[in-house]
Amino acid sequence: MKNIYRIIDANLNRIAEGLRVIEDISRFNFQDAGTTERLRNFRHGVRKKFIHLEDKLILSRNAVDDTGKEISLKTELDKKKDLQHLITANFKRVEEGLRSIEESSKIIGDYKKSKEVEDIRFQIYTLEKEVKGFYKKKLPQGIYGITAEKFSSGRKNIQVVKDMIKGGVKIIQYREKHGAKSFREIYKECMEIRRITRDNGIIFIVNDYIDIVQIRFKDWLESEMDITGNIEDIVVPLFLFLYFIKNCFKHGLKVNDKIKITLSFEIVNKSYLEFKLVNNFNPKAKHNNKASW
Repeated sequence: MKNIYRIIDANLNRIAEGLRVIEDISRFNFQDAGTTERLRNFRHGVRKKFIHLEDKLILSRNAVDDTGKEISLKTELDKKKDLQHLITANFKRVEEGLRSIEESSKIIGDYKKSKEVEDIRFQIYTLEKEVKGFYKKKLPQGIYGITAEKFSSGRKNIQVVKDMIKGGVKIIQYREKHGAKSFREIYKECMEIRRITRDNGIIFIVNDYIDIVQIRFKDWLESEMDITGNIEDIVVPLFLFLYFIKNCFKHGLKVNDKIKITLSFEIVNKSYLEFKLVNNFNPKAKHNNKASW
């Protein structure tokens, strides 16, 4: 029986280590607060499920005589070629560890605990699919197309968009300055361009017109923007704010029927730009996307 506790102990460590690797990637690479919190909840939750066995698990531990240690030190099967490979390997590590504990719990007579671990394993399968979506959704390389009828030699934006797509452009930004057209014209044009880009698998970005987004999301989007100082001449890298704004929407909608976002830009000490983005997501609130124990 002692060796069964040893199996459980080794796999608890394996699961916690694997989850920590993925958690750090979610936190520091993807900067996704919601997923980072879920991973943290899983990591602590699995440990807590076996806290009553802590003494038995530690006493069963024998790292010095572990026959698998020498095998692991000599192998090169665990080489990682990129971030995607690293994430996949650690999810498999977690899932295999959970299955091992699930089966071992039956041997020590804790069938209820075995089924609880099984439930966690299926939650991890779902989470793996979500996290893999982070690195699969890469922005395409190539020309970044921008609409502007003023510079289109008499062509309308919709025709320009069609020509861009034929020419191989994968990202198109709608950029029509305020006052050039009525809001109704802009809205109808954006809706038609969105239909065309969606049908062709093209990323479509609307510049300046958050009102268009508000109409699309009806009454469940409230936004404010505050600008302090002259920011017109500030140059920032392309898409610098994109993932922050994306996550602001994504996690705000997880727990609310209506999302509220506030964007603020301020020149501080005449030397740097301070950017703040706030939504009404409460990380302490209970919601369906959070790991349950």
